Amino acid sequence: MPMLKADKSRKVQRVKELAKLSDKDDLICEWQSWLSVSNTLNRKSPFLYDTSIVKEVYKNSLNSILANDFSESMIKNYFYKRMLGDYLRKADMMSMIHGLEYRVPMLDEDLVSFSFSIPYNQKSNSKTGKLIFRDLHKEIFPRETSNAPKSGFGIPLDKWLTKSDYQYMESYILDPNGIVTNYIEKSYIHFLFESLGNKKNAGAISRVSIYQRIIMFYSLQLWYFNN
Repeated sequence: MPMLKADKSRKVQRVKELAKLSDKDDLICEWQSWLSVSNTLNRKSPFLYDTSIVKEVYKNSLNSILANDFSESMIKNYFYKRMLGDYLRKADMMSMIHGLEYRVPMLDEDLVSFSFSIPYNQKSNSKTGKLIFRDLHKEIFPRETSNAPKSGFGIPLDKWLTKSDYQYMESYILDPNGIVTNYIEKSYIHFLFESLGNKKNAGAISRVSIYQRIIMFYSLQLWYFNN
């Protein structure tokens, strides 16, 4: 229960921060970012570069998909950015590694076009998303599963890796000959690793965010040293 309360507290704080943004492009950029440029540690930015450059690059890439309606812009950005770059990529990788020819039926061209034509308020409200799917689901499956929250491709690093693995990853990310510490404060890297299994930091950062950022920095360093 304490972890749940902490998670809700983080989400409320996140919404408050986003509500301060007057530009919808900035809001979309912040909401969809894997590592938001507004991220702070002890009220200081952990980034060692001008983050406005990141926003400009991202906002320029949004021009072709933005709609007049803000909600539709969010959906299209999610569809073209997050789905193509993350969800479908993972589905393709996991199917190919097992020799499977995998297709995603819900992304049928006609079905997707039709879904975009449905008003946003019929598909989602302030509390729940996927309203149409959930209503259809209730006709076939138990109601408790129809109302269940979504879950993504979670990576249980805390179960897979040992303490020595984490120590190696931290030293690897902090290697002065690498690229990560040219752009990210060392104190932020230390904070992420110190937060592993540390419930005291539950209100500051989620378990998923910790692992996500560690993997991002580790992958960046790995790419740098092998190119």
